[in-house]
Amino acid sequence: MDLDPFRTGGPVRAAATWLHHVKVNQDLESAWLFTHSDYREFLVNTWFAGFGDSPTLADRKLAEIRSCLLEDAQPAAGLDTPKIWDQFSLTTLAALNQLWATIVWEHSGWGDEPRTIAPGHEAVVLFDKATEDPVELNRPTHLRGFAFELKGSDGAWLLSNVAANESEDPERSWRPGDPEWRPAG
Repeated sequence: MDLDPFRTGGPVRAAATWLHHVKVNQDLESAWLFTHSDYREFLVNTWFAGFGDSPTLADRKLAEIRSCLLEDAQPAAGLDTPKIWDQFSLTTLAALNQLWATIVWEHSGWGDEPRTIAPGHEAVVLFDKATEDPVELNRPTHLRGFAFELKGSDGAWLLSNVAANESEDPERSWRPGDPEWRPAG
């Protein structure tokens, strides 16, 4: 088994591809194919919580819209208007961009060690490293950044959660070799 996390189809490459679609291309539609159903459901539920009373959704069957938004292919053929996907995508991308506003992208880097957190689950960390040089984590180290949880599905890795670690709490530090590490959030 190839444990190189940067391999084609590996967890780091999958997280980086998803992030590139969302952050660089502002293209949630392309990222949706690489998004696990758990995270799709979270994003759709969050959107309904914030925009369920929107005039665009007034007098519509919300359960049907929710079901259509969760489909793999977007904009979903089942939506009676692409305007719903457009609004969902626009507001979701804006929320994600706000979350990532704290990262200095010019000197952020991916953790390259496999971080198995459960069978078929990997944590991939994008952190602010403030240097071009590799950073070796050989003791508990505070990392400001994001953890991406990925789930293996049909031979591919799909993004299933994103969490920020902005805490200065030493208990929230990255511990080398510790698969139980969880970011604050």
